[in-house]
Amino acid sequence: MVNAHQERQNTRDGDYQSRYEQSVEKTRITNANDIARQRDSEGLEMKGDAYFDAEAFEMKEAEQIRKKKEADFDKLDRKQGYAVQEYDVAEYNSNDYESSSYEYKSVYD
Repeated sequence: MVNAHQERQNTRDGDYQSRYEQSVEKTRITNANDIARQRDSEGLEMKGDAYFDAEAFEMKEAEQIRKKKEADFDKLDRKQGYAVQEYDVAEYNSNDYESSSYEYKSVYD
């Protein structure tokens, strides 16, 4: 019983924490957008972005695309599923078995 109460409390705490973090992020984004709109209306023009390197971003994206294509190619190269092979079924002679010891019984009787 104690474990159930503790588990329920942990679930509540986790739900609260996730909602709280989402609301904080939404507020931060809203505030950043408001500041950006204000700067835009004041006529601020950016000549260069000190925090964003376009060449490095493009190189990173190209590397990710290349890795994804290689992974897709590797998936196509490998065989998937079961390995199906031919097998030889040997014939057997039913006369080798004594039929007197076996009795047929129907499951429907």
